[in-house]
Amino acid sequence: MTSDKKYISWLFQSYYSDLYKYGLKICMDEDLTKDCIQDIFTRIWKSQQSFSDIKNIKAYLFEALRRTIFTQIKKNKSRNEKNNNVHLDLVMSHEEELVENESLQNKSKALYEAMKKLTKRQKEVIRLKYLEGMDYEEIEQTTNLKYKTIRNLSSEATKVLRRQLSSLVFSLLVVAIMFS
Repeated sequence: MTSDKKYISWLFQSYYSDLYKYGLKICMDEDLTKDCIQDIFTRIWKSQQSFSDIKNIKAYLFEALRRTIFTQIKKNKSRNEKNNNVHLDLVMSHEEELVENESLQNKSKALYEAMKKLTKRQKEVIRLKYLEGMDYEEIEQTTNLKYKTIRNLSSEATKVLRRQLSSLVFSLLVVAIMFS
């Protein structure tokens, strides 16, 4: 195996888990996510692409996955409108709801409601920054947005979330006082 192929194999093993989690946040479809990740690495393998000019390989792979998923969604949608069931919002699974206690459920619901107040781009920036741990430069490479735009989106999203969630804290305080 050549050193390029070893590197591609290493990339696959190193980033598969992160790519898989990110893909599920985009489309909530395990099979589609797995297929798209496989497709990305198959294309890289076949093209014998050089990575020397790529500044941030993680951001490059995330962007490639995002584009591949959206391309596949568009293809699937055009083939069969009825079977398209893509969710772009965060949704707690039924199993998680059963495991979590009532307090955590209330907080999760409040966060979900607060996230619904955000634009799609604000949601994406928040997910990449806080869930994927990317910095602004990595988000810039992944989303093709300008650095200042990303900072503004992040700032505005944070303000909206604080405003929405501060009322939850007040409500929980009132309930706690009533039952003490």
